[in-house]
Amino acid sequence: MLELIDGTTDVAVNTGALNGGIVHLNSFNTYAGETSLGCGTLAVKHVAEEGAASDLGASGLVRVGPGTFRYEGPAGAMIDRTFTNDVPMGSVCVYDIRSDLTITGDVLQHCGGFVKTGPGTLHLASSGINQLQSRRGTASTANYKKIDSAADMKELAFNANGDAPTNGIAGFVLAEGTLVLGENGGTNYICRDDYFPKVGVLTTKTGQEKSAVLDIRGGYTRCFQAFYIAAQNGNAYGAEPVRSGLRMSAGKFDLPGVNFYLGRNRLNGSYEQQTYPFIEMTG
Repeated sequence: MLELIDGTTDVAVNTGALNGGIVHLNSFNTYAGETSLGCGTLAVKHVAEEGAASDLGASGLVRVGPGTFRYEGPAGAMIDRTFTNDVPMGSVCVYDIRSDLTITGDVLQHCGGFVKTGPGTLHLASSGINQLQSRRGTASTANYKKIDSAADMKELAFNANGDAPTNGIAGFVLAEGTLVLGENGGTNYICRDDYFPKVGVLTTKTGQEKSAVLDIRGGYTRCFQAFYIAAQNGNAYGAEPVRSGLRMSAGKFDLPGVNFYLGRNRLNGSYEQQTYPFIEMTG
């Protein structure tokens, strides 16, 4: 735990590109300035609205690089700051959400990939724009461009200290838990270029298959690429069935000229793994 930080200053955590540690900041910080994460993990237990003390200070941009932003505080927390995901081509940032967190500021990412994991629910509730990956963000060997052979399947493997994973990634990945969009209207852009978005991912470890849900509750969401739901994400390696999918109660989801792929569990020419994708429409 760092000492209390106040004044007009920026705070940088793990400024390198690799081999960062897990850093906790003081929940009573009142500094005014940017908070930036280079690599490793920034573990946050207390967030607050603009002007109030928190792990991330009292104001300023939050910048997430090719590491992990982990929220492990109480459920129902809300933060109104702007987040920018500053990730180079070929890499991703990770939001590891352990309980429910709402971000009402814009979340902006112009390159690289976005990964949401953790059992909690992340609400991206900006009334403006959330832009998640707009230029090509991953190497072709690390994504699901095709899923027809063992060589095409890449297991998503997280690094112990939170550095950006390199396998099983794409421009947009929901690996676990729920991502909610559109509660305050707003516009959400997903994968403007290549590297198809995924809800649910492959693992090969017993008990590690996880369910993931994209929950759209309003606003306008546009995805520019074919959308994979539960690709190779089933119960073959877990004790209980895993169900990943899309839930939509309001708003508009626009996929111009592309498709949903539900399940897509073919491997080496045969169907070897059960998958349980779903789409729920209400309202």
